[in-house]
Amino acid sequence: MLADGRLRAAIDGRYPLDRFVEAAGRVAGRQVVGKIILQPTAC
Repeated sequence: MLADGRLRAAIDGRYPLDRFVEAAGRVAGRQVVGKIILQPTAC
């Protein structure tokens, strides 16, 4: 189902790792509908 596009994950937001506190605050405050993605910063 994922491969043919019939099922998709709900993504609420993407945050760089250095904005973890902001993303965690949204989760703790129950302001999230879907998933939060934390992206590692470039080395």
